[in-house]
Amino acid sequence: EADPNTKVNEWCRDPAAAAVSADPSSRTLSREQDDATAATAGVFAPQLAPAGGAQEGQEGVDDSVINIEVLEQAYSETLADKQLSARTVQERTHKILTEAKKEWEQENQVIQRSTRATAWQKELDQTRKLMREDTGGLTRTQGNRYGPDATLPPFERGRHVPVLGLINPMSGAMAGMDILSVCKHQAYYQDRIFNIIDVIKGQRRGGMLDVFRQELNKAKEEARALGTRPRLISGGGDGTGSFALFIVFLSLKADPDRSEDGLGDSGNGFIWTDEEMSESFPALAQMPLGSANDFANILGWGQKYPGNASGVPNAKRATMMLARWFEAVIDPASKVVNFDLWGILPPQGQETCDFKLGELTGVRGRCPNKYVDGKRQGHLKEAGKAVP
Repeated sequence: EADPNTKVNEWCRDPAAAAVSADPSSRTLSREQDDATAATAGVFAPQLAPAGGAQEGQEGVDDSVINIEVLEQAYSETLADKQLSARTVQERTHKILTEAKKEWEQENQVIQRSTRATAWQKELDQTRKLMREDTGGLTRTQGNRYGPDATLPPFERGRHVPVLGLINPMSGAMAGMDILSVCKHQAYYQDRIFNIIDVIKGQRRGGMLDVFRQELNKAKEEARALGTRPRLISGGGDGTGSFALFIVFLSLKADPDRSEDGLGDSGNGFIWTDEEMSESFPALAQMPLGSANDFANILGWGQKYPGNASGVPNAKRATMMLARWFEAVIDPASKVVNFDLWGILPPQGQETCDFKLGELTGVRGRCPNKYVDGKRQGHLKEAGKAVP
């Protein structure tokens, strides 16, 4: 008897030859039967694994994928029965080879999914590492306004409301970057507070958007256990609030090509059901890092960012104010109110709409108004790519 592994490789290379040699003591097939067997095998042989394992650059399949003993026994029984017609031999051969092919494909799919999942996890781990270390390539010419030892209130699971953050590092004269830096050095916040620019740029598989989605799903389950919804810090101007909500919708958008990554459609175009969207869509806490900050001010989060100093900077006082602001966000007693989301939609029956998007001109952080014909007016220019 040949080595079982050799038989597997023979089978994969030439199923017809393997069938004939499976039982040397059996009668020799007639020419008609032999042609019928070879013709059937020819349909499947090219699609089975090549001898000697996978070719370079292809996924390998273990020899145990095909149950050689079961198939050999089936073939031996078929060939040993001298009463069978050529057509019956062909039909049984076709059935056995079909089962072998089906089993191989199923096992191969499992191996490929496992390989893709492993590669995805490695990408996610690397992205999480960068999230804790990187600041999006930005650097500060001065020290952190909150000081080198700034801390945030410790997050107590089971008591505090789960929170995530999307902060624009350029907002608030780069106060956003200082706050991100503080978060990166403290447990819980280092995994939940994101640079919003990194998230929108990291839409590849295993990128920052995937990490944000994973943390959002975790926050949903944590909040559900408390009978509430998670909360989302949007750090920037009023426009960043809209952009943060856009990212939440984007992270929850279904992708049929990535169903195995948990992006299957729940029936509404999103990975969350309508019930989950209603009960667990995060409540927005607007951190005022913009110029006017009307939205944040109306909702009671202040008109200036936490720790803003009108006089001489005081890191200790700024840290205290920042910690107090975060404490209000995670406090279950903070009131949650409803507000509407609206957008620009194309006319009914059309896929697109025609409009222009404008952005303020002038020096960043300065009033964009100019005098034209004796009147002070706000000046806009056509906006470029969408940014916070």
